[in-house]
Amino acid sequence: MAYPASSTVASGDAATATQYTNLRSDALAAKPVKTVIKPSDQTVNNSSTLVDDTALTFAIAANKKWICDILLYITSVTLTPDFKLQINVPAGATLKGLADGIYLSGVTQRNVQQIVGGSPYTFNDNTNTLVNTILIHIAVTNGANAGNVTLQWAQASATVEDTKVLAGSYLIATQVI
Repeated sequence: MAYPASSTVASGDAATATQYTNLRSDALAAKPVKTVIKPSDQTVNNSSTLVDDTALTFAIAANKKWICDILLYITSVTLTPDFKLQINVPAGATLKGLADGIYLSGVTQRNVQQIVGGSPYTFNDNTNTLVNTILIHIAVTNGANAGNVTLQWAQASATVEDTKVLAGSYLIATQVI
């Protein structure tokens, strides 16, 4: 169904009609949506130093607000390394959200953490060769600096074994302002 770009208000109030027209134009304007699907596995071995994810990142302009969902499929050989993550944002941006880890190591477990920009979060992921998921919901309000929103991750405890974020992990981000 097509909607008109503007409309009149029955009361005839010109100011109300202008506000309504502007609201309708804003609501109908296309907002950017960015979708990234990780094309291949990424491995960290024996390192607790956060690294940028090779795929799960997107650019944002200055003074814009975005919401984003990231779904990670992760695995390790044993329970030892656990998993930590951080979302890196441009200088002056604020980030708020949550990460919800669901682990399938015999008994389904959940680990929910509040996220704020600039702080790493550790998940006792109990991966043990099973694929586990972390669902991240964030809102980023950017300041005057354009830049990237980037997932960073590592082993929480450096362990000589592979910890992986698997192909098929993805992000969907939508600009809201």
